[in-house]
Amino acid sequence: NTGPAKSSYLLAMIEGNKTNNQDLNKLVLNHLDNKTVQKSEIARKAVAEVLKSVYGKPEYIDLVRRYELKSESQKVLNLAISKSDEPLGREAATLLLDLKGAELVKNAIGNSDSAKTIKVITALGGVGSKQSIQILKNVAFSSSYNKTIRIKAANKMGGSMSGEDDVLQLLRDKQIAKELIPAFVDGLKGAWRKAIYTEATNFLPEGSKIVAKKKAPTIKELEALTGNAEKGKAVFKSNCFVCHQVNKEGYDFGPNLSEIGTKLPKEAILEAIVQPSAGIGFGYESWQLNMKDGTVLTGIIASKTETDIDLKYPAGIKQRVKTSDVKSKKELTESMMPSGLHETMSKQDLADLLAFLSGLKKGKLLSNQ
Repeated sequence: NTGPAKSSYLLAMIEGNKTNNQDLNKLVLNHLDNKTVQKSEIARKAVAEVLKSVYGKPEYIDLVRRYELKSESQKVLNLAISKSDEPLGREAATLLLDLKGAELVKNAIGNSDSAKTIKVITALGGVGSKQSIQILKNVAFSSSYNKTIRIKAANKMGGSMSGEDDVLQLLRDKQIAKELIPAFVDGLKGAWRKAIYTEATNFLPEGSKIVAKKKAPTIKELEALTGNAEKGKAVFKSNCFVCHQVNKEGYDFGPNLSEIGTKLPKEAILEAIVQPSAGIGFGYESWQLNMKDGTVLTGIIASKTETDIDLKYPAGIKQRVKTSDVKSKKELTESMMPSGLHETMSKQDLADLLAFLSGLKKGKLLSNQ
């Protein structure tokens, strides 16, 4: 069914849901258009109840975005703050700006609670829109904020591909005060395009220290250690769960690793950790979408139709964008899995992780490791 008939049947499903089953209402609401919901008191009530049941989850972001619920702006801001270090916090910050909530963001940054301000800045760091980057730039360049907050804003401005480009241009144009240059450059360490960070280090003031890159250990070095699979499971949960699933635990973003020990030897597993862009699995290619509003989105394309593109991000976050809002798109050669993960682990951690991953074979469960 299409048009008014479809809306009528969907509304009847909500009205007939006498047990108030939230899963059913959530399913129906994902197929109702905004105009119908606004006209129906039953639908508006269902939206309010479903929002309460999914607050703090990706579904909450999806519903608020779908129905453009500006009335939820304060709750969205609270979510951005409470989840500032997680992908969900970034998505909440993105949504808040889309809901024309820039003033709420600016007021939150300007409040007297420094810890809250830092969290708002952290959430903004990965948004990558012109508006979010400009807010961070204004904070970093403004003498009305204390040094700690300005340094944090400078550090987070390069947290997106658009931000990386803007920071590098500011460095080239010599527009950054000397004392803030290290913070801006440090924020580019995680850039997928390593040439960005390499060039940025050339602008560091004389005497600035750069931590040398940690050389990846060889498989021979790691096999000389005794790997502990149980400890490796903990390393996996700390470093890999946000992108990979093992026996239904973790997030569905990168390849499922439930049987990785059957598919790859230890040497190949280590190579995939150290050089993730050397072999990108089919269906896990990174895409850069240049939006007409100047925003640059980077993720894995989960699905696409003539009208919509669904992007996947780490931690199970998904975002639907209108094809008509996309100016251009291109496939990237870099993997969404960041390089340099081995630099955050000790050799023993890597040995334990390899012991865990190589033991993941058909029929084995994570809980039994």
